[in-house]
Amino acid sequence: GERMSVMPAFAKHIERLRPRRLDIAPTLPTFITLGGCASRTKGSRVVAEALEALRAAGAEGRFRLRVLGHVDPAVEELLAGFERVELNGLYARDQLDAILEDGDVGLMPSVWEEALGYTGLEMLAKGIPLIANPLGGIGGYLREGETGWINESCTGRGLADLMLRVVDHPELVPDMHRRTLAAWPQISIPWTSHVDAVEGVYREVV
Repeated sequence: GERMSVMPAFAKHIERLRPRRLDIAPTLPTFITLGGCASRTKGSRVVAEALEALRAAGAEGRFRLRVLGHVDPAVEELLAGFERVELNGLYARDQLDAILEDGDVGLMPSVWEEALGYTGLEMLAKGIPLIANPLGGIGGYLREGETGWINESCTGRGLADLMLRVVDHPELVPDMHRRTLAAWPQISIPWTSHVDAVEGVYREVV
């Protein structure tokens, strides 16, 4: 209505992330997820099912997966048993830029209607394209062919299929990296603009 304002959300620390360079196809594609295995709703079961499907397809060991953040105890032992899957633990915000430096593709496996999904924005700011479920606020920045690949089914099988596409065709990674960097200016909101917008609303109220 006339009395409603929609405020763009952003986080100041994202502006400090420096895009990584990715000019050639990786020989061993590295997937990375920030908090994507923290709980069932965040996607822990989706990731576990994807890894099982990739093992069945003979793709285990042909890629690397870095899992950052808390890991759901229900799948921790299972995840640790896959070749080249690393459970890297918790991290501080000031470590994020370095942590993301070797990521080729980010995973957003959440089955929850995320309000925004800041970790997706953090990875996009580094130029890392996503494989993500188009739920909640994630759909606002996940653009098929521009910032990554959409897992329409939101299932482990769907995630595995998209990961396998990257593993089989690593040349897709630098191409999508360039597309992600090109799309980022239209997605990102400078922190000063966010603050100005909030102040503007308050001025109207008072």
